[in-house]
Amino acid sequence: MKRFRSLIVLVASILMISLIFPVTSLAAENTDPLKPTIGEPSPDLMNGEGSISSNEPLISLTSMQPFMSNQYLRSGISVIGASGDTVRVSGNTSAYFTVNSMGVVLYLQRWDAPSGRWLEEIKVGDFTQNNTSFVAGAGSAKVPKGYYYRARAHHWVNKGTIVEQATSYTSYIYVK
Repeated sequence: MKRFRSLIVLVASILMISLIFPVTSLAAENTDPLKPTIGEPSPDLMNGEGSISSNEPLISLTSMQPFMSNQYLRSGISVIGASGDTVRVSGNTSAYFTVNSMGVVLYLQRWDAPSGRWLEEIKVGDFTQNNTSFVAGAGSAKVPKGYYYRARAHHWVNKGTIVEQATSYTSYIYVK
């Protein structure tokens, strides 16, 4: 019985000490100084995607005021993928109804660690359609290896005097 009580006291003491002095992990934490601090990583770091949200505040170009719902702009998607030193960017914009014109403008961005921001690397393409409710486009570019990249897509629709627009960003990828 005395031995059992000593064992309980020992276990309780170890538990108390571990709560007072938590053990820190000896595993190396990812301290990659080049890793982006803005944006979300792609799960596999080879393919990423992004989209606009239907409740994302949009800007009306007629009044320059933000509004929470859109009459015409339904969705916008952007996608990025890499194979070797070639990065492919694609995107699309959809509207609830047929509009006068709509488009998606695709940009490739590279993470600049020293400045801590995304730099516009290249305009991949500007894709516009008239009298439709959907537009899509894609393009590719050769890039230097050893950097993180993401795509930025500018989605817009025009119906009469109303212009609705939003921006999507893909998760970022690493080009080895």
